Amino acid sequence: MGFTLSTQLSSARCSRICAAPLRTFGSCRTLSRVVRGAGTAARAGGDSEAVPPVQQMSYDDALKVLGLSGPSSFEQIVTAKNKQLAASQSNQEKIMEVETAYDVLFMQSMKKRMTGDIEVPTSVRFADVPTRKRSSSRSSAAQPSLLQKLPGGVAVAAPKQSVAAGQAAVFAGLGGWALVQAVLETPDAQAADTAGLQVAAAVAFAVYGFREYKKLSLGRSIGLSVGALTAGILLGAALNAWLRVDIVPLGSFSSPGVFVSTFGITALALASAFLA
Repeated sequence: MGFTLSTQLSSARCSRICAAPLRTFGSCRTLSRVVRGAGTAARAGGDSEAVPPVQQMSYDDALKVLGLSGPSSFEQIVTAKNKQLAASQSNQEKIMEVETAYDVLFMQSMKKRMTGDIEVPTSVRFADVPTRKRSSSRSSAAQPSLLQKLPGGVAVAAPKQSVAAGQAAVFAGLGGWALVQAVLETPDAQAADTAGLQVAAAVAFAVYGFREYKKLSLGRSIGLSVGALTAGILLGAALNAWLRVDIVPLGSFSSPGVFVSTFGITALALASAFLA
């Protein structure tokens, strides 16, 4: 009868221990072998040689058995238990004492976790909690956000300051050249001027920038440049339809063609800096 009670207590204790993190499974198997060994000895020698029931152990006694000086983390408790088991070797009574001490400390630790007295480390994983697969930083970084995606596979990327400064200076020079040339012309000449030379130079420089700095194909570079120029011209034409610089000049500037072309050059500058 004494062995039966001892086996039931040890089995219940092993069940509780097996609810611990996966690192304690090895000790559960050790305890199971001890219980089976004790059962075999009891059946062979009779009740007079049965293993005595495990006595209740206090928290302080459990600390002494495992060689701990005070409240310890779960990792420290497991390390101390494994050290004591390794030293016990085939001493079944010592093994049972070590497992009982671990049981007491583990249940005390679980009680503190349930009451919120200690925080459960994020690295602890239990048997019924599947491990989540973490996506690599490379794959997450390679996917642009929704704000960076544009129709046609066009992406928005921050420009390099050294490159962007040089490109901005070139486009600003072309736009300023077109405006100054128009201002120096007569009103009749301004009405017919479209700054075609400056626009052509801006398109050529934009294509060069896409090829040289963004490493895009020639077809894609031309497509982005023409698209940006078209968008700028449409915006400039809409503003000119409202301002009518040919009727209400801006100072000595009255060329609607140059007015629209400067918006096209500006659009090319922005596309060269941010699109890829």
